[in-house]
Amino acid sequence: MDRFYEQLLTTKKSLKYTTLNILNWIFLIGGLLYFFLATISFNVGLTILSIIIIALSFLFKYFRNNSYKEYEYTFTNGNLVIDIIYNMNKRRTLFDEDVKNFEAFGKKSDIKIAKGNKPQNCIPWDNKGEVYTIVSAGKAYYISPDEKLLSLINIYNIVRRC
Repeated sequence: MDRFYEQLLTTKKSLKYTTLNILNWIFLIGGLLYFFLATISFNVGLTILSIIIIALSFLFKYFRNNSYKEYEYTFTNGNLVIDIIYNMNKRRTLFDEDVKNFEAFGKKSDIKIAKGNKPQNCIPWDNKGEVYTIVSAGKAYYISPDEKLLSLINIYNIVRRC
């Protein structure tokens, strides 16, 4: 029997996201106004300033898009995939491993991680669920599964005896 489950961990837009969004629009509109004034007055200094301001606007947009992160856990027949979703449109896989290959899995407080092995945080900043640790292939990951995903991981992570 196939077992498939998805869990999406959404988040609210942080103060950092809102601030970067406002700065993005202010610098973009200001830069375009400076560029318009520079073309009318044929002022090279103002043109260079407007290009720098517009470039800063795109830099703010880049940081804004990377500050809004959601995580999706997908479980398919014993395989756990953790994806990070930037700004609700760009996805990247952080973790893809069979549950049977986990070196350790348990609550964050129960598992000791070796020094120098900084765990990858796969949890939104405003998470209120319980945090678990996965250690696989020498790397550690923090996740926050719900009860159904946790039970599926535990079913497939049982040591099988002959």
